Amino acid sequence: MAEIGSGLKYYRSSVARQRGAGLGAIFGAVARHLIPFAKDFILPITKKYVAPRALEAIKHVGDDYMNTDVPFRQSLKDNSIKALKNMGKDIWFGQSGSGRGRKRKASTKPKSNKKSKVEKVKLDLYS
Repeated sequence: MAEIGSGLKYYRSSVARQRGAGLGAIFGAVARHLIPFAKDFILPITKKYVAPRALEAIKHVGDDYMNTDVPFRQSLKDNSIKALKNMGKDIWFGQSGSGRGRKRKASTKPKSNKKSKVEKVKLDLYS
């Protein structure tokens, strides 16, 4: 009669432990959809617009630090703002193309199923 009360000795259920839900599951579900979106849309834009402007800003910060008496923080702030403005101009004015073409809807007029009218010729034997 060792099984009475608490169940089998070699088996314990884990009632106190939560599985499969909670904050981690929510973040996992969001990440499952966000990562492919980022790969398809955000990464190409970053490569095209952000990376070149960031490298340009870093180069200008280095030049300012080595060649002028401008403090590092001030140079970093000024060149970062310039890079963001140039990036915005590239994105806004650098777009080209005519956009996505739209298919024209077929006319909604009903098709006529009229058969061509054939005149019936009356055959009159007595005329």
